Amino acid sequence: MKAELQKQIFDKCPILYRNRHLGPQQNLMCFGIECGSGWFDLILELSVEIEMIAQRMKTEGVDESLLPYAFQIKEKYGGLSVSVHNEYKEFSHLIEAAEAQSGRVCEECGKPGILRRNDGWFSTLCDECQQKTSP
Repeated sequence: MKAELQKQIFDKCPILYRNRHLGPQQNLMCFGIECGSGWFDLILELSVEIEMIAQRMKTEGVDESLLPYAFQIKEKYGGLSVSVHNEYKEFSHLIEAAEAQSGRVCEECGKPGILRRNDGWFSTLCDECQQKTSP
């Protein structure tokens, strides 16, 4: 994902992304959000929803070490894969829904897309982006 888009997400969700600067032994967010920019809206919406839950938990006095934080966000087998440590049932369904929705959104441009297989690799792309990547 483009750096300026990642920054928007990180800035809006400081609790969720608080550990992104740790090394790869502690947190894989040090590699950034590892997918195309077409999923920006999907990831932003999910992140903001989890951030609101985390803010409420913090206000209620939950220790910061127990608050959720993003561990890794990437493309996997053509779909979005979101790993959050300290995951709570309260928002696990949000993650599942975003991951499922990614299979209908072009990873590159955000238009409606479908899961495709190219030379053994899976991608969710619209027809136009598929044509750009085809040999």
